Amino acid sequence: MRSKKRMLFGVIAASVSDISQRELLLGIIEEAQKNNIDIAVISNIINENCNERKLPFENIIYELIDLPAFDGFIMLSEPFLCEKLRDKIRSLLFHKHVPVVIAGSVLPDFSLPNARLINTSNENDMEEAVDHLIEDHGFTDIDILTGYDSIEASHLRVKGYKKSLEKHGIPFDENKVIYGDFWTESGKKLACEYIEGRRPYPQALVCANDYMAFGLEDEFTERNINVTNLFSFIGFDLSMDRTSHSPLLTSYQFNRKQLGRDAVKILHKKLKLNFDIEFQPPKGKLIHGLSCPCDFSGIDLKEEQVYSRTNIKYMQWGLSSNMDQKITSCRTLEELMQVMGEFQYLVRYVQNIFVCLYENWYEYHPYTLSDNLSCRSIMPWFDTSAFNLRKNSLTDIIMRSESSAAYYFSPLIFDNRLFGYLILKYDNPDSYDYNFKFWIKSFSNGLEFLRLKHDINYLVECQPISKMKDNVTALNNDIGMKKAFDDYAYIHDENKKRFFIMIRCCLFYDDFDDIGKKHRISSILDIAEALKKFTSIISGTCGRINDNTFLCILNAGDVSVGKIEDYFLSFITQCKEYLSFYGIGSFLYCILPFNKTDSYTDLKQKCIQKINLKSDAVFEMRCANHYNQLIEIRNEFYLNPQKEFLTKDLCQKYSFSPSYLRVIYKKFFGVSFIHDCIASRIYKAKYLILTTDLKISEVSDDCGYRDTKYFLRQFHNFTGTTPSQYRMIN
Repeated sequence: MRSKKRMLFGVIAASVSDISQRELLLGIIEEAQKNNIDIAVISNIINENCNERKLPFENIIYELIDLPAFDGFIMLSEPFLCEKLRDKIRSLLFHKHVPVVIAGSVLPDFSLPNARLINTSNENDMEEAVDHLIEDHGFTDIDILTGYDSIEASHLRVKGYKKSLEKHGIPFDENKVIYGDFWTESGKKLACEYIEGRRPYPQALVCANDYMAFGLEDEFTERNINVTNLFSFIGFDLSMDRTSHSPLLTSYQFNRKQLGRDAVKILHKKLKLNFDIEFQPPKGKLIHGLSCPCDFSGIDLKEEQVYSRTNIKYMQWGLSSNMDQKITSCRTLEELMQVMGEFQYLVRYVQNIFVCLYENWYEYHPYTLSDNLSCRSIMPWFDTSAFNLRKNSLTDIIMRSESSAAYYFSPLIFDNRLFGYLILKYDNPDSYDYNFKFWIKSFSNGLEFLRLKHDINYLVECQPISKMKDNVTALNNDIGMKKAFDDYAYIHDENKKRFFIMIRCCLFYDDFDDIGKKHRISSILDIAEALKKFTSIISGTCGRINDNTFLCILNAGDVSVGKIEDYFLSFITQCKEYLSFYGIGSFLYCILPFNKTDSYTDLKQKCIQKINLKSDAVFEMRCANHYNQLIEIRNEFYLNPQKEFLTKDLCQKYSFSPSYLRVIYKKFFGVSFIHDCIASRIYKAKYLILTTDLKISEVSDDCGYRDTKYFLRQFHNFTGTTPSQYRMIN
């Protein structure tokens, strides 16, 4: 790791192409460069607010917070709506022991002993905006359209509105407060209420953000009504989209740039002098438009027009370029780097672009990423020679520069695959725009396309083995299993029982497809291998009839359904690759005996119906309190059966009392947690006994028993046989 030349502040952000984040970043970078401080912005590309697990490799970028070179952090809090992502970032920051400044709306669940919260004032700024309507235009009948009732910012903006009214002797009327959704739909809805006479027109309306105001004026425009002939209205929290709507909106702009400057000042003073400086929320300003009777000169519009024209220009360049065609024709990584360097001009105002790829970025199943990265600049006028870095020294790229600059760290991903990182360098205060998302997506697509060209495994998977075989596992597919069933039914032997087993795996991950794909192929192969062993020992065949469903057909002799289930679970619970990701509660199964008169289609349908019923019941259970903690405990049992689990440790870890843990564990899984812990060991023992030649003492050791005699007693209690007798099944 290189010695540091300057302080390095990390900025934790999301959606940095968004205008509100851009304003903060401009202030942060300006102030940092005044003090010769480097800035490293750690941000995802696509900010998924509803569920962070949908974009697991987008959000793995935040693990860079753990790099050792950072002197302090500034977190831009407003885009982090996902609770799980906030928890992840809080956990990473908690262990850093460096000062943190959180700039933006206060997050109630984001508390750190080393963090200081700063923000602009929703209340004061809204008060000033309403003052404008009253003092400059003489309005006294004013409605307010605010955001969700459940969001603090909505109520703070109403509070500022109320303060302005009361200051001017105007009675506050709760009926004039309308709660919306901070988006265009609530503006349209309010416009309809006005137009259709369900709500009287006010003299003026203040919308608590611009997008609700856009929805309102768009609805009036669509109905060919000149809204300003009826009442005036203003927006709040200025966006850069005013020129796309008519009339041009008057709006209030937060001073986010000053907030960014203040964040750097506070952090710098804390580090230099261990002193907390006083903070006053920076005051915003009114940006004039034509939606209220303001004197509009067009001066305030200049910045927005430049911003809009620049975005359009870069978008047109991107659409008219042949970058994607050139990318797909690349045969080597060197060619791809040259092509991306050729089209670097599509990334607005960037001074340098570094690509850092993991050594094993191209591997078929890169489940364990290397600690080493190969890095290079792709800018044609810089040295493009590759140099190696350890992941924990990734910030050494910053130390290569002689002067302070801003660096944006972004993940290079394709679907479930993390290739590495892209680092943009800006010598002047700036940030990338929305068009960069398309540029980096093309880069990632190019890496994946290049990887597949050299991936024999992928090429083999693309070739169907036969019309009766599954492409991924080489087991029978649905057609092959139908033929195998007909063959078993044809060979009729009254003395032998036949069993039809359906297994549905990878359940309850419909919302997590991106993360599930990471391990899906290896997990499917893991199950396939277990079922091949199972059916070879019990005498039968198996197949994969669709993406997550397997079938086994057994010609098992004089064996009960209970015994078949026991043997089956002994194999399926040893699928460690599968269980390590999906867990013990992610598969369901159905076992049916059949005879010569049963049809393949009918048996399959019966199994599907039974599994669907089980699935509904399990889904309800998953929604219950404590399920997540309990399934974690159960997964631990089956992933590490040789490990000793102490009740007091489990209770301490999950904050349960011993009696409560016993009650709820049995309620969920129908078995006591102690019995289940022992069962996980016995299942492993059965598997080893059936599939290996290990001595019984060796099996005992592998299953975590210190005393072979104790193992023999427990095994007999659970199975009714000795291990040697159990081995005779074959």
